[in-house]
Amino acid sequence: MIQKSLDEFKQVELLHWGHFAAISLAELIIFLTKEISFVSILFLISFFCFYRFFFYTFKKLYYTFWTFSFVNLIYILVQLLFSDLGGVIYLYLFGLLFLCVEMFILYSPIYYPIVNWWEYDFRYRYDLKIQCFLKDKIYEGRITDLRKLAGCVVLFEKIFIGESFKIKLVDFETEMEFYIEIINYRKRSPGRGYIYGVKFIFDSEYKKEMLINLSKMWREKQKTMKKLKFSDEHNP
Repeated sequence: MIQKSLDEFKQVELLHWGHFAAISLAELIIFLTKEISFVSILFLISFFCFYRFFFYTFKKLYYTFWTFSFVNLIYILVQLLFSDLGGVIYLYLFGLLFLCVEMFILYSPIYYPIVNWWEYDFRYRYDLKIQCFLKDKIYEGRITDLRKLAGCVVLFEKIFIGESFKIKLVDFETEMEFYIEIINYRKRSPGRGYIYGVKFIFDSEYKKEMLINLSKMWREKQKTMKKLKFSDEHNP
C-alpha cells in the first residue's frame, strides 16, 4: 500500500485521464466508421478492460504500470502507422504526448523508487548510508535511489507524509547535509524498512549543485560496483 501526496499526484492523474480520453475517442470513431462485427465488439470490450487494469496499477503505483504503459505505447505507435483517418491520427498523437509526459514525471524515486533488495552481498550494494535528524533523534537509514533531484530513503522508523528533516551522509568521501521532505511511502515488508519517496529542499543554488554532483558520483559508484561484481564472478 502506498500513501501519496494528492497535490503532487493530481497533475499526473489528469495526464492519465487525458491519454485515456484521447485513445478511447479514437477507438470509438474507428468502431463507428467501420463495419461492426463480433471481432470489433470483442476488441472494444478488451480495450476498456485493459484500461480498467491500467487505471488500477496507476492509482496503486504498482510497478506493473510500466508494463501497461509500454504495451500502450507500442499500440499507439502501430495505430499511427496504419491509421487512415486524419482526426483519429491527431487523437493518437495527443494520447501519445500525454502518456509520454506522464511516464517522464512518474519515472522518479518519489513514485517508483529503485530498491536493490536482490543484492544481498553488501560488497556490491551501492546504497548511501545516511543519518536522519528528526525530532531530536538520530535514525540510521539508506538512500537507494537518486534521480531528478529526488530520492528514495529506506528507514525502519515510521514518518508521516509532509514531514521535513535534515539528513547527513555517513562514510562518504565528502561530508554533505541536505533537507528532505517526505512525499509518499510504501509500507515495509517483514524484515525490511519503509520506502520513502522524498524531494530535496534547497536554500541555495550551491546545495542544488552539490546534489547534482552527488548524483553523478553515485552513478559512477553504481558502475564500479557492477563491474567489480562481474569481475569477481568470473574470476573466483
